[in-house]
Amino acid sequence: MPLVTTAPGKLATRVRRVCLRWSFGHFRKSTKSRLLRASTVLLATITELHAFFKFDGANINKRIREIWDVLLVHMDVKELYDARYAQLMKDRGMS
Repeated sequence: MPLVTTAPGKLATRVRRVCLRWSFGHFRKSTKSRLLRASTVLLATITELHAFFKFDGANINKRIREIWDVLLVHMDVKELYDARYAQLMKDRGMS
C-alpha cells in the first residue's frame, strides 16, 4: 500500500513499520557478515594451532578441511585461504 493513499493518522505507523523492516534487514545482513568473519578467524586460528602442534585423533585434518570447504564459497574467505592456508595445509600434510 503506497504512503500517499494512507490516512494521515496512520502515516506515522506505516513509516515506523517500513523503517523497522529496513533496519531489521540491515541488522540481519551485518550479523551474517560478522558471523562469517568470526568463524573465519576461529577456523584460521584452529588451522594455525593444528599446523604447529600436530594434534592427533578425531580426524581433525578432515574436519578442518571440511569446514574450509564450506566457507570457501565466500570471496573474502577464499582470498584468505589462497593467500595463506592452502599452502600451509599442503606443506603440513593437512589437506
